[in-house]
Amino acid sequence: MNRPRRGFGYLLLATVGVLAGSSVLAAEDALVEKNDIAVTATDAERYLNAQVPEKMRSRVLAKEGNLREMIGQIYVIRQLARDATDSGVADDPEVRWKVKMAEQRALGKAYLDTMVARKIQDVDFDALAREEYKANPDKYRTEEQVRAAHVLINTSDRSASEAKALAEKVRKKALDGEDFAALAKEYSDGSSAEKGGDLGYFTRDRMVDPFAKAAFGLEKPGDVSDVVKTRFGYHVIKLADRKPAKLQPFEKVKPGIISSLREERRNQIRGSIISDIRGADGIDVDQAAVKALHESLQEKVGVAGK
Repeated sequence: MNRPRRGFGYLLLATVGVLAGSSVLAAEDALVEKNDIAVTATDAERYLNAQVPEKMRSRVLAKEGNLREMIGQIYVIRQLARDATDSGVADDPEVRWKVKMAEQRALGKAYLDTMVARKIQDVDFDALAREEYKANPDKYRTEEQVRAAHVLINTSDRSASEAKALAEKVRKKALDGEDFAALAKEYSDGSSAEKGGDLGYFTRDRMVDPFAKAAFGLEKPGDVSDVVKTRFGYHVIKLADRKPAKLQPFEKVKPGIISSLREERRNQIRGSIISDIRGADGIDVDQAAVKALHESLQEKVGVAGK
């Protein structure tokens, strides 16, 4: 009887499954090996670090299947590279150029990363963050927020005059002391009707201007607005609570400030190194040759004369 073939997918699952059962895994232990092509624990970790941003790695590693997929990708890359070599594709001049350029790009990035790490290792980002916090306090203030409920009477099912009249009726009931949540459930066409019209806390920029102006214009919890017209229809708004704008504590915003300062400093260092290379003395650009190449390439891609 013919047995079904077990390909790479089965081999990867079986190999990783066996190794996962061990609490000790040497860096050079093969997670998968076939046709003299091996993928080790070191390969997997370096591939993860190279391909996945640091802040995303915990999410990727939350599922073992993601790790298996990465290991499979490494194996496929190596097998394809071997096939390219065996078939002669790797000897093509353009392919060799691409490989060399990829190598140089990787080396250049590694050099920049190393220089950046060296130059920022002694920077006191905590002190810089405190200076930034003191110099720009408005950047670290929470915006004023209100919590409100509303009844929306839309004009899609009735005329504008009918909608306004109904909104005025609802407002009068609210002012007479009827339960606002019950009024919202009975009359409101808004998506918050089932929640008694409750919109939760929001800042001014979260709402259309007439609504925001009316909501933030209410003075104390329990106040009910005039009927407010927006492009959605007619609203009656009741204020539930207000949170004033305030300066956030430094310790709360410090991680974000440091992250921004660190990235800004990294970019400055990278830019400075690249600028120095571009502006180095002794670089001789043959402008006539560049012009001739430009015209030649324009002709090849069909934009000559434009």
